[in-house]
Amino acid sequence: MVPAKWTRNSGRKAAEWLPWGVSACLIAGALFAQNANASILPPNNLHLQDNVNSLANMSEQDFNNIVNTIVDYYRPIVASKGARLTSNNLWTDPTVNASAQQSGTNWIINMYGGLARRPEVTPDGFAMVVCHELGHHLGGFPYYGDSDWAASEGQADYFATQSCAREIWRNQLTENSRYRSLVGDYEKKKCDAVWNKVEEQDLCYRTSAAGQSLATLLGALRSGSAVPRFDTPDPRKVTSTYIGHPEAQCRLDTYFNGALCPVSFDKNVIPGRNTSGGQTNQAAELLASQASCMTAAGYTTGVRPLCWFKPALDFLAIQYSDARYQEQTGNNNGVIEPGEVVEAFFKLSNKAVKATTNIQGVLSSASSSVQIINGSTGFNDMNAGESSEAKAPFVFKLANSAQCGEKVALTLKATSDQGSVDLNRELQLGRIVEAEQGNVTAQASIPDNDPRGIESALESSDQGSASSLKVRLDIEHPYVRDLRVSLVTPEGKELRVYPGVNSLKGRRSSKTDGRSDTGIHESIQVDSRVEKLGGTWKLKVKDVAARDVGTLESWGITASKNQCDGQAKWASRSARKH
Repeated sequence: MVPAKWTRNSGRKAAEWLPWGVSACLIAGALFAQNANASILPPNNLHLQDNVNSLANMSEQDFNNIVNTIVDYYRPIVASKGARLTSNNLWTDPTVNASAQQSGTNWIINMYGGLARRPEVTPDGFAMVVCHELGHHLGGFPYYGDSDWAASEGQADYFATQSCAREIWRNQLTENSRYRSLVGDYEKKKCDAVWNKVEEQDLCYRTSAAGQSLATLLGALRSGSAVPRFDTPDPRKVTSTYIGHPEAQCRLDTYFNGALCPVSFDKNVIPGRNTSGGQTNQAAELLASQASCMTAAGYTTGVRPLCWFKPALDFLAIQYSDARYQEQTGNNNGVIEPGEVVEAFFKLSNKAVKATTNIQGVLSSASSSVQIINGSTGFNDMNAGESSEAKAPFVFKLANSAQCGEKVALTLKATSDQGSVDLNRELQLGRIVEAEQGNVTAQASIPDNDPRGIESALESSDQGSASSLKVRLDIEHPYVRDLRVSLVTPEGKELRVYPGVNSLKGRRSSKTDGRSDTGIHESIQVDSRVEKLGGTWKLKVKDVAARDVGTLESWGITASKNQCDGQAKWASRSARKH
C-alpha cells in the first residue's frame, strides 16, 4: 500500500480520480480491489443504488461541515510533522467508499457523498469514516508493511474511536448526553465499568453508537449476514495480524473496544512510525503498547480484537522500572568511567494483570568493555502493578581501554514461573558537558532557487568527540520551507539540520531579541555522534524554490561531550570559551 500511480476511470466523470493500488480504503469495493481481500468483503456495487437527490441522514452542508471540522482540527497536528493535510469533499460522487493517500508531504483524504447518503450512515457514523481515514495517516502500528505510511484497516478503525472521536467530541457535553438514553444496556454497562465520570460515559455511549452505524453498513455489503451486535463479539482468532478489512462484526468489536480503552493516545506521536528494524516488528508493537490497550500490558478491556490482531508481545509482566549505578571501586566522583568496578541496582515492575513469581535475573553484555563479576540474583514476587528491587546488586568491571562516551550494552534475562524476557539497556560512560565551538557572523545573501546555495565556515580548536550538537541559526527568510540547511563536520560527515525532526518545520518564529519576524531563529538539536570536533565546520544553506530570498545572518555550534577523569583541562578550556 505505497503510493504508486493514479489511473483515470474513463467510465466516470472526467474530474474524478480513482486510487489504484495506492489508497487505504474504508470499504473494499470493485474499484479498490487491489487493496482488499475478496474473501473478506465482496465487490461493492452500492453506488448503483445512489441518488444524489434522495433524502439522506445528512445534507451537503452537513457533509462538508463534518469533514471540514475534523480536518481543521488535525491540520496543525499534521503540519507539525512537516506535511499538509487536505480533503477532497466529493458530495455528488456516488461512490460508497472513502480513502486516504500520501504524495510526498501531501496527506489527503477523499470523502464521497455516496457513502454519506447511505441510509445506514448517521452523521456521527460519517464522522467516524473521516476519523478512520485520518487513522491511516496518524494511527500508527500495526501498519500495512515495514515501509508503508498507512496504518492497517483495523488500526484505522481503532484510532477512530480510541483517539479521534474523543478529540472532536470531548467538549460537546450536551450532544454527548443525548446518547445516555439511546444506547443499549450492554453498551452502557461496558462503558460504565471503564469510565467513572458522567461526561466520559456519555462520550463512550456516543462513540459506540457511531461505530454501530458503520458496522451496520458493512453488514449490508454481504447479503444474508447477521447484523453486527455489541453482545455477540467475533470469537475467531487470527494466526497473524490481518491488515485488510475485517468482517463487519469484527470491526464493530474494534470500534467498541477503542471506545472502552482508557489509555490516552498522544495525538502528536504516530506510534511505531519508522521504528528501527521495521514498523511491523516487536519494537514497534512495544511503542504502540504505550499508546493503546494491550493484553501484554495487562489490559483485558479495550484491546484490539483477536479477530484481526495477533499480538507479538506475549509477556510484559517483567519490565524495567528503574536502574541506577554506583562505583564499587573507582575515583568516587559519582560518574561511571572506564576502569571502574560498578554495582548495578535494577528495579523491575509487573505490567500484566496476573502475579509474577519466582523471578530470577542473569546479567550479560555483548560489549568487550564489560566483565561480569556477579551476574545473577533474585527478585521478590510481584502482583499486578507492583515493583521489586534486586535482592543483591549486579557487579561488573569496565575495561581500562573503554572509551569515554562509549555506550556499553547490558542485557538482563529475567525468568519467572509465568515466562521470561530479555531486558536491554545501555550505559554511557562519563558525564555530559557542553562546549561551544564558536559563532560566525555571516550576513550572507542566500541565492533564490539555487541548488548550489552558500557555505559558511567555522574553525574549532577543540579536541575529542561529541554525542550530539546544537546548531544555532539566525536566518532571515519570508518562507523557510524553501530552505535546506546542513552541517558538514571536520571529518566530512554531512548532517541535516533543517528541515528535521527537531526543527521548527516552517512555523513562524521570532528573533532572539524579541522582534517579531519570519525565518529560522533557534538552536536545533542534531542527534548524531561526531568523532572529531577540531577543524573546519561548514554550514550549507540552499533555497530550493523560486520567489523568496533571505540572508544567513549568523550561526554557531555547541557540542555535547562526554567527560571522564583526565579531561579536566578540556573542561576548563571549554568554560573559558563560554
